Amino acid sequence: MTVKVFWKNPYQTELTSTVTRISDNEVELSHTIFYAESGGQESDAGTIDGIRV
Repeated sequence: MTVKVFWKNPYQTELTSTVTRISDNEVELSHTIFYAESGGQESDAGTIDGIRV
């Protein structure tokens, strides 16, 4: 399960994480600072190793 770092530090802008699963066009990370879309709030956008996500 991915640790949602944004709950403890919502202003963190960089993170080192490990890929735990790869499936088609998806990756699962051990930790994330990306907030998923929920309750009307838009999801975060950014990059992983220079690739927009």
